[in-house]
Amino acid sequence: MALYANSEMVSATEISKRFGNYLTRLKERSLSKIAILKNNRIEAVILPREEYEALQDAYWERERERLKNDPDFRNKRQAMQRLYQEIRKGKEPLRPFGEGMKELYRMIDMIESDHADSEK
Repeated sequence: MALYANSEMVSATEISKRFGNYLTRLKERSLSKIAILKNNRIEAVILPREEYEALQDAYWERERERLKNDPDFRNKRQAMQRLYQEIRKGKEPLRPFGEGMKELYRMIDMIESDHADSEK
């Protein structure tokens, strides 16, 4: 759980009135983050762009590692790579768009389901 200094917690009303001021403070690094409160509960956090991008990069790197080590995903990926090579060589006909999309949607569902399970 993140910790917030009193100066980093701001009501939604206050942030709406003085947004430019708070944005400047983030840019100048006098604040490292801003927690926006609504009914005395943190509802959102504003971060500097660089920190947000670093968090996103770390998240996707972890997700790539998880998928790389998932045997089911690895097997499907290898099968898709083989099929792609066969299509490029002309040994496998290119299927109609709809058929390939069904398999793609199944893979996306599997990935999202695995992701949801890992967050519980």
